[in-house]
Amino acid sequence: MQLTEQNDGITPDNVGISGKIGEHTDGHWWGGYYGWKWPRGGTDIVLASLTAAKVAVLLTGESGWLELPRSQMGVLRERSEVREGVSMVPIRYDDKNQWHHFVPEPAHPYVHLWHTSQSQEDWANIERLAALALEGGRLSDPDLGWAYFVQGQNPNFPVQALQADIQFVQRKLKRVLNERGDPETWFDAHWLSLEPMPTDNLVRLTIGGLPVHKRGEMLHSYLRYFDLDARKPGLPQGVAALVTSISPETVEVEIVNTNLFESRSMIVQGGAYGEHVVTNVTYPAAAAFRGPGSPLPDSAQPSEQTVSVGGRYFRVDLEPGAGTSLKIGLRRFLSEPSYAFPWRVDR
Repeated sequence: MQLTEQNDGITPDNVGISGKIGEHTDGHWWGGYYGWKWPRGGTDIVLASLTAAKVAVLLTGESGWLELPRSQMGVLRERSEVREGVSMVPIRYDDKNQWHHFVPEPAHPYVHLWHTSQSQEDWANIERLAALALEGGRLSDPDLGWAYFVQGQNPNFPVQALQADIQFVQRKLKRVLNERGDPETWFDAHWLSLEPMPTDNLVRLTIGGLPVHKRGEMLHSYLRYFDLDARKPGLPQGVAALVTSISPETVEVEIVNTNLFESRSMIVQGGAYGEHVVTNVTYPAAAAFRGPGSPLPDSAQPSEQTVSVGGRYFRVDLEPGAGTSLKIGLRRFLSEPSYAFPWRVDR
C-alpha cells in the first residue's frame, strides 16, 4: 500500500531488494512477470491485491485493507470506455502503447469487495455494471445475478443457476465420453478443461460464499455446515440449504431434510472459519397439530421464536422431511478464524 502511494496510486509490479520501484526494469513501475505488461495485466494485479486484502480483513477484522484492490479497480475504471453498451477497461500498460488491451470490466471484484465490506460504495459499482449488463431483462453475469438475488431483487437466480449447471455438466460429459486423440500430445490444461463438476453456484447459494478458483484464493462465506452425526464438514446427506439474503448483520437461509425416513443433525457456523459471531437465530414456530381435515383458522398467523447464541455456531436438528427458515444475526469478523471443527455442541 505504501509502494502504491509512492507510485501515484498505481501498484507497481516490480520492486528491487533495495525497495526501489523498477530497480530491474529501467525504472519502470511496470514490466514484471504477471504485471501490467503481461497479457492478463491489471486482471492479475487486482486479483492478487483482492486475495490478500480479504485475508487481511479475515485476520484483523479491519476493512481498510480493501482500499488497495479498490484503488486499482479505480485506476482501470478511470480509463474505461463504454462501447456498445459495455464498460471496457484497459488492463495493460507499456511505454509504446500506454494503456491498452481493453476488456469488459469484470463484476466479480466488486461483488467480492461488497461481500466483505457490505459498503454502499461497492454496491454502487455493482448497480452501475448491472444497469449495463441487463440483457432482455435478465442479469446474465452470475456474480451480478447472485448479488441481486441475496438483495431480494432477482428471485429466479437459483433456478437459472441450476439449469445452467446441468447444461454445463452435460456439455463436459459429452466431451469426456467422446474424447479422441493421442494423450501424449495433450498438455495439462486439456484435463482441466474437461472438469465436469461446477461448484461456483453451490458456494454462492448454500453458504453465501465467494467461488474459489485458483492463485491463492481462500474460501470466504457467511456460513459453513458440519454433519454432526457423521462428524465431518459439509451438509448431512440429503440436506439442502439455500442462502436467500445477506446484510451487514444478518444472513437468511432455508434448510430442508429431503430424507423422509431419517432425521439429521447439523451445525451451522458463522463464516468459513468461525470468524463471525452468531448473536441470535430467529425461526418460525411450529403450529399446533390439529389432525387431518382440521386446518388452522384463517386468523391464525405464523409466529416466530428467537434464541440467543453468542458463539461461533449453533445446532440444528431436522426430523424426516422437515425444513425451516433461519434468520441468523451476525457480528462479522469478530472472532479469531480457525480451521477447528466444532464438535462440541454446547453453544
